[in-house]
Parts: sequence; structure tokens; C-alpha cells
Amino acid sequence: MEHSKKLEVCCRLENIQMVNQGKYLGLPMVITRTKGQIFGFIRDNIKKNLGSWKQKLLSQAGKEVLLKPVTQAMPTYAMSCFKLPLKLCKELSAMMARYW
Repeated sequence: MEHSKKLEVCCRLENIQMVNQGKYLGLPMVITRTKGQIFGFIRDNIKKNLGSWKQKLLSQAGKEVLLKPVTQAMPTYAMSCFKLPLKLCKELSAMMARYW
């Protein structure tokens, strides 16, 4: 939106300005074109969890118990509200597959 139009809208709304609101319920309030960067926190959280679990000696069943309910549940809420980029979905699947 052009700056002049923003000023006009703000004047009509009595100088109410919207600033980047951050997150609400763990999801960003404003979505821009760079969805990969916006939803990167999901990738970072999963990577952090997988890294800490890799150091533990777990059986294959133990790995599955950790992997399915925790890492697969993390992006579920975001996916119910927004369409995640295909690249991010492939990265998450690849990280989980490498964990085995």
C-alpha cells in the first residue's frame, strides 16, 4: 500500500496505526510473502528437539514414540490456519526421516 494511502486510512481511523503485532497463539499475526521465513520457527523447534533426542540412546520404538506425537504435532496447528510452503513441508519430512 502506498504511504499516502496509509496516511489517509490512519487519519480516517483517528491515527490508529498497525504495527507488526508479533504472534498470537504461537502463530504470526501478519503474513507476508516470505512464508518460509515466517514459519521457520516450526523448522527450528523440530530441529532443536531432534538434535537433543539424537544424543539419547533410544530403541526404534522409543524414537517412534517421540517422533510421531511431538514433531508431527508441532506444525499441525499452523497447518490448520495457513497453507505452509511445500518446501518447508519437504524439509520437515526430510529431517524426520534422517532421525531414524
